[in-house]
Amino acid sequence: STHCISSAASDVYKRQHTSTFLGHPVGCAMALASLRELETKKLVERSAEMGERFLTELRRLAKRLGQARCRPRGFGLMLALELFDEGKPAEAIALTVTKRLLAEGFILLPEGEPANILSITPPLTVGKTHIARFTRALGQALEDAYA
Repeated sequence: STHCISSAASDVYKRQHTSTFLGHPVGCAMALASLRELETKKLVERSAEMGERFLTELRRLAKRLGQARCRPRGFGLMLALELFDEGKPAEAIALTVTKRLLAEGFILLPEGEPANILSITPPLTVGKTHIARFTRALGQALEDAYA
C-alpha cells in the first residue's frame, strides 16, 4: 500500500541511506508483500505437497521407461530427471525433449555438466491437472526420443 511505502521511505531516509538498490523502499515493500502471499496462501506447504505428487509421477514415468534411463529426484517443487542412454549421460535426448516440450508450452532446462538433467521448477501455484498434463507430455517426448 502507499502508506507502507511512505513509511518505509521515511525510515530509510532518516538513516541517510545512499545505496542505489540496497534497501530501496519499493523493493522492500514488494518483498514484504511477497512474504505475505507466501504465508496467507500457504505456498510453502503447498509446494511440499505438490512436489511430492510431482515426484511420485516422475518416479512412475521412470519405472515405465526404465531406471537405467531416467532417475528422478527433487525437493518441494525443485525437481529433476537425470537422463542416460546405454549408461552414459544423454544430453542429446535431454535437449530434444526440452525443445519439444517448449514447443508444447512447457519450460524446462537441461542442466548439469553434460546437460543431461531436465530441471523442472514449476510455479508454487501449479495444480494437479498441470502436473498430469506435463508428465503425459514428458513421457511421450521421452518415449519418442528413446525410440
